[in-house]
Amino acid sequence: MKIFSRSMVGLCRRVGSTQPRPRRWPNGVVRRDAPLMDCLYRSWDMQGNTEVGNENKSKMQSHNPLPCGTTKCVDVDTEKMRKNATKRVTYNYPLMEKKWFPKIYKNSSHRDGAIYTNWLFKNEWPDVDITDRSETLLEPMMFSEATENCVPDPENCMLHFPEDMLQFMSVMLADAPVSSGSTQLYGYIAVRDGRDWMLNYVFNHSRDDPITVQQGDLIGMMGPKRGIEMSPPVLIEFDVRIKNGELEEDDLELIDGAIACTLRKPWKPIKYHIAGNCGAVDMTLAFVRYAVEATIEVVISEAQIGVGLSLSSFVYIAMDFEEIQLFQGTTVQSFSQARYVVAVTSGTEMLLKFKVGNNNVERCLSFKAKQHGCDSQQMKLELATLSVKVTWSTI
Repeated sequence: MKIFSRSMVGLCRRVGSTQPRPRRWPNGVVRRDAPLMDCLYRSWDMQGNTEVGNENKSKMQSHNPLPCGTTKCVDVDTEKMRKNATKRVTYNYPLMEKKWFPKIYKNSSHRDGAIYTNWLFKNEWPDVDITDRSETLLEPMMFSEATENCVPDPENCMLHFPEDMLQFMSVMLADAPVSSGSTQLYGYIAVRDGRDWMLNYVFNHSRDDPITVQQGDLIGMMGPKRGIEMSPPVLIEFDVRIKNGELEEDDLELIDGAIACTLRKPWKPIKYHIAGNCGAVDMTLAFVRYAVEATIEVVISEAQIGVGLSLSSFVYIAMDFEEIQLFQGTTVQSFSQARYVVAVTSGTEMLLKFKVGNNNVERCLSFKAKQHGCDSQQMKLELATLSVKVTWSTI
């Protein structure tokens, strides 16, 4: 994730066009006040077999997804929190901890230019100009401010609808040439969706600015820049290399190519195993039904330089809170700002968990997802003061 040194933008600042684009009704929804979680009453296994029946449906209707039950800063045991969130409803997901091995398009490598001349690929993705390497121009928070057309009111807006969205939960170095040593990585992982089919970077580092990880480590995500619309399929491109000396021609290919992501059902996050010539990367992805875009801005002040900081977001997916590791490292200066974009099911709670310093005390803030507006909270800790603003928007 990028770290910014700019001061915090004004509360509820509107970014982008002042005219909302026409919205469509999400599939299966007739009214804005239809139950948002009805899609979770039935889960499907990988062959389409029903996993959850009517007996569990009644349990689910009475299930409270928020274990913290507060919008204030509290001490929290994260593991206990997650267990409490599911103690009333338990399901078995046979492939939950397993990996998927998605098909990498043949002749989709970028470094040798094969993907740019692959006419079969162009026929399958007619809306994508694969030669256009521009980053998406669409910004987050485009519809964060309600308009006079938001009837009957901003909290029950019938103009701007939640959308099915794709969420990157984590990216991990699953296999490396040297399993016990450090590896320097650079390159990119990007998504193209139907909003503009331009590159929306999840990871992007130049050869002059590589990251250092070991096998089994999470690869820090810098994005996405804005919410990813899950109108299947979504195209995921990647070209990640291992720095191996002074000359670029000596570098090793980790992964290079493109895959289609066709997640269509609410499910536990799924781990995609992408294997390359000299290693492999695991991308954990989740389908988030009826989601809104949460832009999280964190300002750190009154902190000592070099103090350890961990920030995670917990979002409610398929009957449980699932963790997205947003940042793990140290504070680089006494005042800094970071921004992250997360997909959250409208009407559910998003939890932000902070850990500062080397102690075991964790703090949690809770925010309820909505279509427009923003929420701000401040947390004063012994080693730092954290100010958090979450801006809500449809996409």
